Amino acid sequence: MKRIIALLSAVTVVALVFASCAKKPPEQLPSVTEAPTEPITAVTNVSGEGIFPVTDENGDAVRNGESVAVYVTDANGNPVADKTEWHSLENAFAIGKKIEMPSFRITVPEGWSDARSSVQVNIGNAETLDMVSVSVVTDMTLGEKRDEIASQLSALEKKHSSAVVKTETVVIGGEEAEFSSGLIKTEGAAVWLGYITFSHADEIYDCRLSADRDLSQEEINKMVDILRSIEFVR
Repeated sequence: MKRIIALLSAVTVVALVFASCAKKPPEQLPSVTEAPTEPITAVTNVSGEGIFPVTDENGDAVRNGESVAVYVTDANGNPVADKTEWHSLENAFAIGKKIEMPSFRITVPEGWSDARSSVQVNIGNAETLDMVSVSVVTDMTLGEKRDEIASQLSALEKKHSSAVVKTETVVIGGEEAEFSSGLIKTEGAAVWLGYITFSHADEIYDCRLSADRDLSQEEINKMVDILRSIEFVR
């Protein structure tokens, strides 16, 4: 197992760059005439930045493009009724069952939780240790990203005769996506890796799925369904 982990560290670690250009928040604010439901707790991102988000009747953050509506706070840091402002997103905020990112939001299903999402979304399963990650890539084209993944999987096949690699097509957020995966079994252990790539609104999405065991098709489908919950905001 240690040899597998070492190999995977060598061939799958990729620098993920997320360069976000700040946009001027829209002028129109949501109409809020009552104080937020008490008690309300600020949500904090991995950088320690906290906000009091305005949510709708479904508990979703009120958004306008890359901004979320938040309550203005008083001198004591408490949210003020009837005073809201737009907060531009640069990194991830986990609000309720959604993780809000600049250009999309994604639902965290039952049994899963935010795993310190920041410049990329990380959703983990505490019981199985399975992981789903989503990044928006700015330094590569879709073709270059797919070539990189193909090279990584090819390296796994060369290193391990037990490796099973396959590629198929899935639909994520209405976009056709390439789904490549690799399974390695050795010394009674197994590692499964999935790579889903697609483009939307001229942005390249790089999604990674991982598990330290051989997955059933049903388990794989459930992980892909997390990605299918993506809602684009632009």
